Amino acid sequence: MERDARGSGAVPENAEAPDMQGLLLMELIGALSKPETVAMLADLDKLRKRLLRECAEKPPSSTPPPPRPGDIPKAVVEVLAETAAPMHVSDIRRGVERLLKRPVNPRSVKACLSEGTLLRKPRFKRTRHGCYRLS
Repeated sequence: MERDARGSGAVPENAEAPDMQGLLLMELIGALSKPETVAMLADLDKLRKRLLRECAEKPPSSTPPPPRPGDIPKAVVEVLAETAAPMHVSDIRRGVERLLKRPVNPRSVKACLSEGTLLRKPRFKRTRHGCYRLS
């Protein structure tokens, strides 16, 4: 008998090719017999059980659906329709956030207002710097 190339065990002299599955199994058994490996696996099992228990007690909170493309323009029109007087962009944004019940990027509101004034039939009228009303 001679030892295989890695020195992990005896190989019969008449064996033409080593049985890879057998060699891997021997390595696995060797690794699992080490005390530090057993301790690591026990710690991992404890962590797994704790995470499963926590997940069962308190399911993860659901995330709100992503904003739909037309939500902000519709909300801007609705906010401006509530009053006849021109409104400042920051007031419009706050109104949009109130309607949508989520924070809104100020640039999105500004872009909506700017685009709305440039249409062939403008939706909004700019009364002065930063103030808009429905046209």
